[in-house]
Amino acid sequence: VDDILGLILLSMFQVLVEVDPPIIAYFIPFISSLGFLLVLGGSAVTWLPKFIQNKILKKLPEQHRELTMFSIMTAMLLAYLPLLNYTKSSYLTGAFLAGATFSQIESAHHAFIKKTHQLMTWLLRVFFAASIGFQVPVKLFSDPYVIGWGFILYVCVLAKFPLMFYVPQFEDVKEGASYNPFLRDRLITGLAMTCRGEFSFIIAAFAL
Repeated sequence: VDDILGLILLSMFQVLVEVDPPIIAYFIPFISSLGFLLVLGGSAVTWLPKFIQNKILKKLPEQHRELTMFSIMTAMLLAYLPLLNYTKSSYLTGAFLAGATFSQIESAHHAFIKKTHQLMTWLLRVFFAASIGFQVPVKLFSDPYVIGWGFILYVCVLAKFPLMFYVPQFEDVKEGASYNPFLRDRLITGLAMTCRGEFSFIIAAFAL
């Protein structure tokens, strides 16, 4: 959810750097993103996966199903990327919606991991090294101004730490025990929610 909100914010940030944009330009990214999330996102979790699986994949020989599935996914990706980009939403939202369509198709996740895991791992390294890694000014890490802004930005995500209290208890804890797995699960979840990945760096870099 936070990544989707981040994508909408990224689209709105792009309007803020324009010179004298019309008032409607500030609302188009939000309206476009919300509309596509409702229409395409709703289709991705309701009828579209069933249509692809029952009307297309099951009618093909088993040895051709994976290739057909990846072909449909690629075609949807190539259609969604420019569609959302030209409508002032984010092309990354298009990539998310194309992938979400196949999240409920049987064996799609297993086939994707099996066929693309090694390639995806290296592509992610190259992509984020080129887009984020080269932007990190390592020599400025000793600058108090940089350190101060780092803590300020981190304070913004500390608000997600209380989500730890929503973690359900899966194991019984004996009274007086030195080890509390429930507390462990809560702390891990709370700290994990405050960690920021590469996508957050993209938004922060653009905003600053």
